[in-house]
Amino acid sequence: MIVWTAAMTAPDLARSDSGCAFTRAAAASAAAEAARTLVLACCAPAGSEVTVTIDGHLTARATVGLSSIGHIDPTPVLDIADALDERTSA
Repeated sequence: MIVWTAAMTAPDLARSDSGCAFTRAAAASAAAEAARTLVLACCAPAGSEVTVTIDGHLTARATVGLSSIGHIDPTPVLDIADALDERTSA
């Protein structure tokens, strides 16, 4: 059994999502989707950190930043989620 966790920490917020899957590819894909959901659904503020672990090993980490015009930019988290998906489909 492969266990994954996607967790987000922010100054006033902490959320996580986790689950089990039978293959590493399925675990990574589910964890990537959880990371996207955490950062987008929770409207994560700048400085929020999202970490993804698979079988207890840190797989990816990213921090929500600010865009050049001062808006919240979740792109770093979305990028790590996309990279996880690319690894599973390769």
